[in-house]
Amino acid sequence: MAAALCAAPAALCAAPAARGLTADQLLLVVNAQEPAGAELAAHYARVRGVPPAQVLALELPTADEISFEDYEKDVVPPIRAFLKQKGLERKVTCLVSFYGVPLKIAAHAETPAEKAEREGMERELQQTVTPALEAGVAEAERLARQLDPAFQPAQGKGMEALGKRADAALNRISTALRTMTDEAKRRQVIQELAAVVSVLGGRVGVWDHFGHNPPLPGAAGEAKRQWEEKRAAVENARRQAESLGGRRFDPAERLRTRLLYRDNFGMFMYGRLLEGQIDYLKPNDTAAALDNELALLWWGYYPRPRWQVNVLNYEMDGKRPAGAPPQMMVARLDGPDAQTVRAMIDTSVRVEREGLRGQVVLDSRGLPEGGEGGKRDGYGIYDESIRRAARLVRDKAKLPLVWDDKPAVFGPGTVNDVAVYCGWYSVGNYVPSFTFAAGAVGYHIASWEMTSLHSENKGWVRGLLKDGVVATLGPVSEPYLQAFPMPDDYVALLLTGKLTMAEVYWKTTPMTSWMIGAVGDPLYTPFKADPALKIEDLPDRLRGIFSPATQATTQSAP
Repeated sequence: MAAALCAAPAALCAAPAARGLTADQLLLVVNAQEPAGAELAAHYARVRGVPPAQVLALELPTADEISFEDYEKDVVPPIRAFLKQKGLERKVTCLVSFYGVPLKIAAHAETPAEKAEREGMERELQQTVTPALEAGVAEAERLARQLDPAFQPAQGKGMEALGKRADAALNRISTALRTMTDEAKRRQVIQELAAVVSVLGGRVGVWDHFGHNPPLPGAAGEAKRQWEEKRAAVENARRQAESLGGRRFDPAERLRTRLLYRDNFGMFMYGRLLEGQIDYLKPNDTAAALDNELALLWWGYYPRPRWQVNVLNYEMDGKRPAGAPPQMMVARLDGPDAQTVRAMIDTSVRVEREGLRGQVVLDSRGLPEGGEGGKRDGYGIYDESIRRAARLVRDKAKLPLVWDDKPAVFGPGTVNDVAVYCGWYSVGNYVPSFTFAAGAVGYHIASWEMTSLHSENKGWVRGLLKDGVVATLGPVSEPYLQAFPMPDDYVALLLTGKLTMAEVYWKTTPMTSWMIGAVGDPLYTPFKADPALKIEDLPDRLRGIFSPATQATTQSAP
């Protein structure tokens, strides 16, 4: 019951299960100020069969970085509006940013007005909303105990704990009402329950709990008129809630949204909204890779500091919170120059038909998984992940393996004909260790490797792309180690040839609203024609990805 009182007013409908990403599920996003990007998108649409109407030009700066404010105004609202106007909000599951679209979002610079707004909401949450919720939940528990002396209220404060307490109490009351035979007593309990629900869920909550059934045929005209007025008021509130939130950067709209929720949706949803707007306005650690942030296109107010869990990760199968907003996949077709990007596109299409061939090169560092003194640490865990990938390739895959487990990275010009690469750790210092096969895929685990793709730098992402890799990933700033896909997961899924590059990345990357982005054709499936690894040879945790119940790659929009 409380879960319903806390739920968002706009239902977000999941799309039917997908059997793999297809061209008609893409929206190509270009910068209107960069003609080369528009030309690349048109070329990509032709060779991949993306519907011509599914290309959107935005007015954006041509620099690597866009301000937080401009991202909020000039990226999110027009993409949302375009998808809704074209009827694509349930169809498009992957956004593709092209050469010329900024790479990263600057941190939010909180203004004095925003600081005052945030602090005012914090006071209201603490001084008004939370006490009202606590009183409403206590009243629900009192009524539940009155009806069932065996009922034992739970303990705990905070929005989540209060929601669980309300849920338990309201469910107990509803159970008691179903078996109550004294009609006068029943009417009295319903009146008391309606007063509680009015506080916790507002007029919408009362309607959902009591009023959604129309009067019986032949009921008095006044009763029907009142019922119609209440229904119209609730539907109007829901429509307004659905129409708000697209301009979360606008303080006037934030205020309108707060007033709407306060007056219609009760203290639970109003408190949730306040928490969301407070978190949205917090300025610390809000820089991000644009593509990684854009995955949350359909999310409303959510915490911008640091990261969110990627609900498309295979480990989240069956764990996605009920009512959570849908999430997009995002990929980038970008590189040192337009010619490189065009070559990436054409090579990916050609190699996909023929099948990627060459060696798998894995470069671990000999770090014990347990770390010093047997204590588990991130470095050892990731190093062991590379070793697990190496053992899987050695024992099960069709491709030759070159594996190094010594601290230093491979030296310049060490290995030829490299099809797949994963290694570490040379921070911001790309080493041209390999000659890559056409269509090669690979990434290097290190910080700051994608601070720019266009300006001269020694980052690994730019270096790998210049040397012939067509699909990679990397961070625009310090991501912390746990933000990278686990190498054994990424490499194993890639070698099956059953998932596109976008799906491989989004099935394995742990975080959104953070620092790492994927570069390459999202539809590229390098081992589609000649899989290098059988599904039955995957570890148990990965085989489940290919079961019928877990085939869906994303959830679409409202």
